[in-house]
Amino acid sequence: MAQSSRIGVSLLLPLLPGFARAEPQTPDSQAFELSYEFECALGKPGLVLIHDGLLSSESWDGVWDFFSSRWCTLRYDRRGYGDSERARTSYTDVADLAALLDHVGLARATLVGSSAGGGLAVDFALAHPERVDALVLIGAVVSGGSYSEHFRARGLTNARPYRYAGDAAGTIERWVADPYFVAPGSRAAKEALRRLLTEHPEPALGTLRWPEDPPPALGRLGEITVPALILVGEHDIPDVHAHAGMLEAGLARGKRILVAGAGHEIALEQPQAFEQAVLEFLRPREVAEAAWAELAPRSAGARATAASWLAYDASKALDVHEKATETRGAARLVDLDFASPHSGRVPAWLALPQSPGKHPAVLFLHHGQGNRVTFLDEMVALAERGVVSLSIDGTENRPDYRFAEARFFDVAATLEDKAQLLTDLRRGLDLLASRPEVDPARLGFVGHSLGATLGGVLVGIEPRIKVAALVAGFSAESRVAERGPGRYALALRIIPSPEERRAFLDGIAPLDAVHYLRETRAKLLLQFARRDEFINPWDAELSQLAAGERSLLVQWYDCDHWMNEEVRRARDEWLLREL
Repeated sequence: MAQSSRIGVSLLLPLLPGFARAEPQTPDSQAFELSYEFECALGKPGLVLIHDGLLSSESWDGVWDFFSSRWCTLRYDRRGYGDSERARTSYTDVADLAALLDHVGLARATLVGSSAGGGLAVDFALAHPERVDALVLIGAVVSGGSYSEHFRARGLTNARPYRYAGDAAGTIERWVADPYFVAPGSRAAKEALRRLLTEHPEPALGTLRWPEDPPPALGRLGEITVPALILVGEHDIPDVHAHAGMLEAGLARGKRILVAGAGHEIALEQPQAFEQAVLEFLRPREVAEAAWAELAPRSAGARATAASWLAYDASKALDVHEKATETRGAARLVDLDFASPHSGRVPAWLALPQSPGKHPAVLFLHHGQGNRVTFLDEMVALAERGVVSLSIDGTENRPDYRFAEARFFDVAATLEDKAQLLTDLRRGLDLLASRPEVDPARLGFVGHSLGATLGGVLVGIEPRIKVAALVAGFSAESRVAERGPGRYALALRIIPSPEERRAFLDGIAPLDAVHYLRETRAKLLLQFARRDEFINPWDAELSQLAAGERSLLVQWYDCDHWMNEEVRRARDEWLLREL
């Protein structure tokens, strides 16, 4: 079903709380017409594209086919924009949108709003929470948020040619040249912007009647409980970045992503990157299934390539040095190190129960910003319940590590670091299995972020691990590094050419966890955070696909990447039950 029409809707509808109703002089005095386009197939969920404060709904032309092929998609011109009628009386955009949704028969929808359209999406979600599935906010501003003198002066400067000399073309050119609205390098987007503003210049010239201000949303963002994706362009004006921070901090399930190389008009400048970000957010399983279909046939080859890197001589002496011992609660803590098969020594903490007998044991590896102390409290708590624990330092935390920025994008150095840490983890298992207090048939592993990313490889090559908890780990780090945050995302930007970047990503791909998870014999617990600023939802879904359904438990929590006490308690109870 496709509709493209103008509708007449009465404003005699429930308005936002606290608003007075402007009663019409005649029955027709508050009638208005909106221009809209609606493409819908039976069974598809709803999605509404809400344009910004300068452009009409034509600004969505470049992404319309993408969205309308996957959702019941609606776009419309707000009053005074595009082909919609100008306002003649006071009105609210929230009431207009509610009326339009009723007209086309959308009970619920995901709202995709750009700039002021994003602010409208937030206001609508507060007024009609039962009608909103999710929010995608692009360079959005939030009602109740403040603006700097810089922001206000920029708007006045761009408007000056028309305001003082009636020069509409001059004001349009000011907006086209604005380095924040469209990034300086986005030439095609600037041409599109010039065309759109020339066809419908009224918003840029400030000749419209603006809607009534809604009740401020800033202090009420926590009332919105649906997932929210917050996209902000790298080159956007600082005020918009500040509003993005307000939204991320205030929304219960908000996640902010910086779009490199874009200004304010992300969908206009980088339509494919925008589409991908929204698809990953709204349909992560679909993205993960496509990635798994591509990667699964490569897994055997990846493991064969990496086999020689991961081989080690288990008969070599561990050469354990116990340097100090202390008692904490019911646990005895041993500060030790042991020899790495690659080079140097591996610092570690060993936590031992005071009770006699053979105990299960867990090997820990921290996140990238942590060290062997990161899990120490958890290790003590487990020791009090009869579990031995060993936590090692990652290679970058060791005194003999040779730091160099170049290592972050050198394939050989990166593989060397990964292979050494994986081998050192296996030696940690050797150490645990050799201890008289440990039952070698009951060995487990816990890794967070970096630890979980490498842990996904470890469980596929180490049959001694019976249970493993992987917390906020990447399943395909080489893929995530292309677009999202992570260990290599920033380093990739200084690699000179696309060919060299591609060679780096392909070079590290054989040690992506996705190629090893299906090989494990261990029972797996995967723990993820809904507000994770590093792990994309599709990558979490890919971990589940790669691991399969065998002995797999997946837990999601309303927290960020660093997790919380609830996550730890659930993990410990699972470990105790399974070991």
